[in-house]
Parts: sequence; structure tokens; C-alpha cells
Amino acid sequence: MRSLKNLSRIAITLLACCFFLEKKVYGENYSFDLNVHLKNASKPEELMIKKSDFPSDFVFGVATAAAQIEGSVNGEGKGESIWDNFVKTNPVKIADRSNMTTAIDSYKRFMSDIEAISKLGVKSYRFSIAWTRILPNGSLSGGVNEAGISHYNNLINELVKRGIKPYVTLLHFDSPQALQEKFGDRVKNWVTINEPLIVAQMGYDLGVAAPGRCSFPFLAGPCTEGNSTTEPYIVTHNMLLAHATAVKLYRRKFQKTQGGEIGITLVGKYFEPYSETRDDIAATKRLMDFQVKNRLPKFTLKQKKLVQGSFDFIGINYYTSRFAKSKPPSFPSRFTTDALATEESHKINGSLIGPKAKGSITEVNDPNKPLEVALNDPHRIINTLRHLYKIHQAMQYGVNVKGYFYWSLFDDFEWGEGFLPRFGLYYIDYKNNLNRIPKESAKWFNRFLNGH
Repeated sequence: MRSLKNLSRIAITLLACCFFLEKKVYGENYSFDLNVHLKNASKPEELMIKKSDFPSDFVFGVATAAAQIEGSVNGEGKGESIWDNFVKTNPVKIADRSNMTTAIDSYKRFMSDIEAISKLGVKSYRFSIAWTRILPNGSLSGGVNEAGISHYNNLINELVKRGIKPYVTLLHFDSPQALQEKFGDRVKNWVTINEPLIVAQMGYDLGVAAPGRCSFPFLAGPCTEGNSTTEPYIVTHNMLLAHATAVKLYRRKFQKTQGGEIGITLVGKYFEPYSETRDDIAATKRLMDFQVKNRLPKFTLKQKKLVQGSFDFIGINYYTSRFAKSKPPSFPSRFTTDALATEESHKINGSLIGPKAKGSITEVNDPNKPLEVALNDPHRIINTLRHLYKIHQAMQYGVNVKGYFYWSLFDDFEWGEGFLPRFGLYYIDYKNNLNRIPKESAKWFNRFLNGH
């Protein structure tokens, strides 16, 4: 497998929802003067990063996922996805008891949503295709839904018309093969699977995400079936094989004529030792291994050959960092605890993993928060600047990072948390026709992209 330093491309997605997450961050009326916030920052040099500091071919974009924004779950021939079924059969596992029936209605409003992207000034947009809109029954034998094909054709055509490059994810917690033939002449950047680790951990170990499988005594909620000890490994193993098979097919049938690239999007935290003891240092390595390496069923020689080098780029979704603390074995074992380590936000001396934000990166969907307060988000801007600075610093060290996609374009349905968190560049007014309103961070991002 190629090293990260030698990858042809690494695309970074900032998941702004998850840094130093605090539930109660409302009630403070931010007076928005970005210059004041920049001046008072602890490390102001990190906030002076500019677009011009990056190479001219560096990709700046925004990202979404079909299930989180589209809605119209029963519209125009769409079949039922595992998440459609999960929110219907497990409403108690959704924090606000919401569902994706309407989401933020992007399926019907995609033209105005593309207008919002265009106003930001970004030239790349990563989105996913809901496989149940293309193959309602999950296979070609069940028929292809032409309405779904038409919808994504219209979406892609409008993006191309406006000079916005589409980056398409085939499986963002929902994926087939017919997609390549229908859209490949315009889509040059394909992501096979988004975050296989999360699918395995949340869906097959903890049971808090679709398809909601887990086993006693590890129940995080009511699960009717599953095995938290074995299934997450089997699922991840098979998802990697599915990814590699899709890459092989793309390279054999489509890449030469379509001139595109294909990769996978992974997720991983970074860990530091909780203390300087040998046990905690070893625990740090184990947690890193479990996050970004593997402990999977053995691959055959044929499977190893299939998986090795099966990417033109790798996307990295990152949430936060933690301290790793050694933990004795627990029985019975399970996927989440097999690393024999716990994740801690504080070190042994009480210090935090990083500076605590004045306000969280996400805001709780508080019905009492005035709109003018909700739209003022200097903390989000400062957080983004700091991460761009660190990305640029990594590039100077020789890491071949080629792009950055902000997550998320809009406030949206955040899986098990429902509509409670808000971390979009655009505020969604859930009480007023799902109107899209740019936050100060959206206005700042536009200025940043235009060199101001």
C-alpha cells in the first residue's frame, strides 16, 4: 500500500460538528467583529492563512450527503433505504425523534441549493447519490428508476454549467454499479464508500445507527439481533473488498475513456498518550491501529492483490483528537473495546487535548435563540482558519494534500442526533419553509475564496 506522503491525492473534509462539542452553547449574544476575534486569538499566526498560500490547483469545496438533505424518501420511485427503515422502526434512537421524510427538502430544491453553492464561490461540491433512487430494490434485476437517473443528471448538469466540479460518493451510509455508466462522462472524481469504520462501529457494534445491530451485554439501545464481537470485523472486511472490486471495475471499464479518479473516504482520530507510562504509549499505538489500520479477518492472496493500491486518492474525515489510556481486557470482547484502551479528553495532569472553544463548533437547535445570534459564528470561522493553517503546515512537511471540503454546506439531519446540531455554512430555518440563510461563516468563506 502506498504511504500517505506519496499518495497522488489526499482530500480533507473538515467535520466542523465535532470539535470540543458542548451541548449548551446558546444564550450568548455574539457581537460579530471578526477582526476583534482574530486580534484576541491565542495563536494569531494560525488565523492569517489565505487562499493564496495554497497551490493554484488546491481544491476548496463543500460537502453534503443525500440521506441528510434530500428528503422525498417516497418520491418518484425511490426505494426504502436502511436509514429510512431505521428511523421508522427505532425512533427512540433519534435524539429529537425526527426523521428524513423531508430532511431539508434538497431533492426538490437542488437548483436553489446549487445557487447557494455558487454564491459561496466554491468550485467543487462533494455529494452522494442515494442508491435507492437508482435501484429501488437494491439490484439491477429489480429495475432502474429513470426518475432518479434524471434527477442526478439534472443536478450534475447544473453544477457543470456553473463551473462547479462534482465529487460523487457512491455509498454514504446507503450504492450500486449502474451509476458509473449514467454520470461518468461529467463526474471525474468518485468516492466508493464513506467511513466504513463508522458503519461497522455504529451500525453493527453499538446498534445506534442503521441497520441497528448489536448484542447483549453491549446494548446501547434495543437491538433484536446482531453480534458486537464479530460482525463489525466481517462488515469492514467485506466493505473493503466491495470498494476494491468497484475500483477494479472502474479502472477496467471506465477510467480510460472517462479520465476520472476513484478513491475512498476514511475517518480517524489522532491519539496522544494519556500519561508517559509504557502501557499508555502502547495503548496509543493500538487505538491508532484500530482507527486507521486494521484487525480484520485474513485476506487471501487474491484479495490482498485486489485491495492493494485500490485508490487514486484517499479522503480523510477527521473529527477530533483524544488521549489514549490503557485498559485491561473485558469479557466478552467487542469491537469498540478490543483495542484495550479508552479515549480521554483530558491528560493525566488535567490538561485538555486542545484549547477549549468559547463556543462550540456546533450549535444546539435551540428554539429560543434569536436568528441574529444563530447566524453569528466567529468560532466556526476561527476553527476553520486554524485547520487550514495546519493543513498548509502539513503540506510544507511534504504531505501531498490536494483538497479541502467543508462539512457541511447546510444544517441537516445528523443521523442519530436528528436536527439538533447545526454546523452548516447555511442556516436552515426549520420553522419557516426550510429557508436557507447564510451565516457569517458563509460570507467569510466567500471572501476567503476571493482572496479578501
